[in-house]
Amino acid sequence: MKSIFNYSIALVIVSSLIACGGGHNHEGRDNANKTAGTECVLNYNADSTKLAWTAYKTTEKVAVGGTFDQFKMAGVNQGKTAAEVFENVKFEIISASVNSNNHERDKKISDHFFGIMAQAVEITGTVDEIGEDYADVFIEMNGISMKQKFDLKTDDATYCTIATDLNLEDWDALNSVNALNEICFDLHKGADGESKLWSEVRIELTVQLDKVCP
Repeated sequence: MKSIFNYSIALVIVSSLIACGGGHNHEGRDNANKTAGTECVLNYNADSTKLAWTAYKTTEKVAVGGTFDQFKMAGVNQGKTAAEVFENVKFEIISASVNSNNHERDKKISDHFFGIMAQAVEITGTVDEIGEDYADVFIEMNGISMKQKFDLKTDDATYCTIATDLNLEDWDALNSVNALNEICFDLHKGADGESKLWSEVRIELTVQLDKVCP
């Protein structure tokens, strides 16, 4: 009789363990599958976007940096990657919004660099092709449209940097380079006494994309 009683208790305990086991938690498994199938998307954040430039003066190639404070981007998409967000984007940069934190210098750049270009007011462009780590962009400046390759980098899939080094000679803009160097002749002198403004300019767009998950 005692052995039958002990067997009954053991059977009850085993049944209880099976009933409470995680292997039969259908609700938890269904939720896990639902989460695994969820796909987040990226949205363009205009407020986080910064368009910076770096020019170079003197034979030592001293960097002078600044931003364009007014620019527009049209055609941004919602996508799973930065490439999908910026595919087929068009942009417009207002040249008079150049900002180097020096009002006198900014006026000289606006008047004597951009001011003598065929299109003095704005620089426009269109993304022609974009991949995971590059973007081919048509840039129209000084009445000339040229394709330029940009490097595309993303950090944690949301912080995006698109950058390139322009040679202004490709846009027939050496007259603008020389005109600005002439008006800033002494300021562009290095230790060797030579005044120089380089035709190379680095452009860098940075943006923090918004990650949205259902």
